[in-house]
Amino acid sequence: MGEDFSNGLLIGNFVVRPRDGTVRGAENVHPLSAEGMRVLLALARQPGRELSFAELADAGGENGPLDADRLRIDLEDIRAALGDRGPNPRFLLETSDGITLIAPVQVAAKRDGEVLEKISLFEDFRRRKVIRVAAAYVVLAWVAIQVADTILPALGLPGWSITLTIALAMLGFPVAVVVAWLFEATPTGAKLDRRAVPARLTRSQKWIDIGVLSCLAIVVGFLSLNVLRDVRREWTESTLQIAPRMVTAASNTVAVLPFQFMGRVQDNDYIGDGIAAEILRLLSRLQELRVAAHTASFYFKGKDVDPQTIAQKLQVRHLLTGSVQVSDDSIRVNAELLDAVTGYLIWSEVFDRKMVDILEIQSEIAKAVADTSSVVLSADSSAALRNRPTNNLEAYDFYLRGRDYLRQPRTSDVLQNAQRMFHRALALDPGYALARAGLCETHLAIYIRTKSVATVDDAESDCKAALEIDETLPEVHTALGFLYWHTGDFDAAESRFRIAINTNPNFYEAYSGLSDALFSLNRLDEAGLVLQQLLELQPGYWRSWHKMGAYYYRQGEDAKALPYFAQVTELTPDNAPGWNNLGAVRYMLGDLAGAATAWQRGIEIEPTQSMYANLGTMYYYLGRFQDSVEMQREAIELAPDDFRLWGRMAAAYGRMSDREAEANSAYRKAISLAEQVVGVNPNEADALKNLALFYAHTGQAERASSAIERALELTPTDPDTHFFASLTFLELGQDQRCIQELETAVKFGYPLKLIASEHALDRVRELERYRLLFAGQDDGA
Repeated sequence: MGEDFSNGLLIGNFVVRPRDGTVRGAENVHPLSAEGMRVLLALARQPGRELSFAELADAGGENGPLDADRLRIDLEDIRAALGDRGPNPRFLLETSDGITLIAPVQVAAKRDGEVLEKISLFEDFRRRKVIRVAAAYVVLAWVAIQVADTILPALGLPGWSITLTIALAMLGFPVAVVVAWLFEATPTGAKLDRRAVPARLTRSQKWIDIGVLSCLAIVVGFLSLNVLRDVRREWTESTLQIAPRMVTAASNTVAVLPFQFMGRVQDNDYIGDGIAAEILRLLSRLQELRVAAHTASFYFKGKDVDPQTIAQKLQVRHLLTGSVQVSDDSIRVNAELLDAVTGYLIWSEVFDRKMVDILEIQSEIAKAVADTSSVVLSADSSAALRNRPTNNLEAYDFYLRGRDYLRQPRTSDVLQNAQRMFHRALALDPGYALARAGLCETHLAIYIRTKSVATVDDAESDCKAALEIDETLPEVHTALGFLYWHTGDFDAAESRFRIAINTNPNFYEAYSGLSDALFSLNRLDEAGLVLQQLLELQPGYWRSWHKMGAYYYRQGEDAKALPYFAQVTELTPDNAPGWNNLGAVRYMLGDLAGAATAWQRGIEIEPTQSMYANLGTMYYYLGRFQDSVEMQREAIELAPDDFRLWGRMAAAYGRMSDREAEANSAYRKAISLAEQVVGVNPNEADALKNLALFYAHTGQAERASSAIERALELTPTDPDTHFFASLTFLELGQDQRCIQELETAVKFGYPLKLIASEHALDRVRELERYRLLFAGQDDGA
């Protein structure tokens, strides 16, 4: 980039003026030394290219290269000028080899001896007096509407005349704003505003704008109070009783609740649930509808909750309910669609057919729901309703049984039964893609639960086989995407999730997986945007809130994660994992009492290895080592192949006198299990950081150093990884490196309270650098 920067340049929204040695932002001006300016200009001439430190040293020195210390000072001064602090740089990207300027660079134009600067859109609105015009228009329009509301009825004009006045006022607003933007008032009349350089507003002009905005706020507030008062006056007593539950969702939103099985054999409940789930799957393939997530709507099975509350929580307008009766080779399905706003039944039908017609019945119900919701189906949506995933009724029955098992808590027996059902479905119809995808999901669930590597090959084989059968099903692409993600191929996972979304933009599970893939690729901002899409798509689904909470939690932003995890327990009060996560984030915020309450609530609902493990970890920090061991043993009973549980138990044994043999035995078991995980996925940072600490405790120094350096390379901004690194280097006898990693962990958000509670750090607590971590804090060591 060979442009002449003598007139100045723009780096992002900052104006750089080489002649007077300044960098100007929106709020202040930062001076740079001559060497610093030369270094910045060298980077700006080659944006996007990494310049080595030697090149920068040569560029910055007028009488010879800068020394390393001087160059480092100048780079820090440049960062300060650009406001480029924190873990996610926006301007200077530094590696071990050099520096890259990653922000856009423009040569500044010049007119009348002054560098042209960028200004914010809001400031340009103010300069062009758009805000004043908009405020004046709103006030005048309101006055006109009030006058019309009083005079027009007195003149005998029809009621629609007032509506017309309001419509004209609304249509005129964008016209007034556009005119204010395009034209400027001059002594000779209105002219197009062609000013390229913004005139700086005077202090008095700014105060005028503030006054205008304040008056506008008062008028809007006054109008709102009048509207609310009028609305309240018109409400009847019965309306007031249901007002807190009023549903405001769009007319094309629907939730499918489990269908009740009307029969004596309770084991056949899967038929009602399965039919409802398949209708939900069909509806979710219609791009014209928004369908509540399966897990969200099925949460209300067997619960005594009124329809308005269900609709409000799920953020839908319509609820589809029904019942199923089976007699020999016949089936009766009674389906009803309720409008949650009015409380009225808007469609119902009874289908008396042969069992072989069940798939056709599901399609007819889905079509009726779409028609009643006043949507016009596209050709693709109509074709999706006609699609039959299998023509074998017995295979379909086994598929429903397999899906029913996957809806249950995924214990070892449940997953084995699901596997058996899908195998039987495929034996009857080898081309049943959904059954193949279900088998892939089952194998993957077994791996997630047990960390047993034997199931990975089975899952991959079934996913690829499902894809060969039908590559248009989003379920298949999503199952394959999760497989790739769990085995560390994040790029392939991202590709599969995006294909699933392109196939069906309403398939929420693909958004969930895509956010995980992007997070693993360290594209955090993109992951956050995908999660926002997921929340907009499924605002009543607790997993949407959980994913956003986990997004902040994994970045160490516990305070931001807290309300999302709290909303999970609000939507699903008997959700044990929800209470577990709420306890975890409260624990990280130092609210140990709140954490204990949440975990105890979770264990009362459903004891899990995660909650036992968390309680065990808290007991460790509290110095109750034997209790910690017992809790970890309970967790290991539920997940015997989880290396983390064995490692935590080993750490607790290590703090107890005369228990060295048990500690070493537990560490050896933890190492064996973690090595298997890394063998499947060499980029599994969680396994690597744990493995490093296990190696250190068993005297394998070289392996410990290699594993922790790799983990730091994979997750350089993860506070938990840096904390593990500090413990690893402490065990290796490198006290200063231990403190350095602690400092980095704190920088990225690791809680000081947990550092102060870690017994392994007792050896370094008297070091000055350690004590400086707690300067000005109440969490002192």
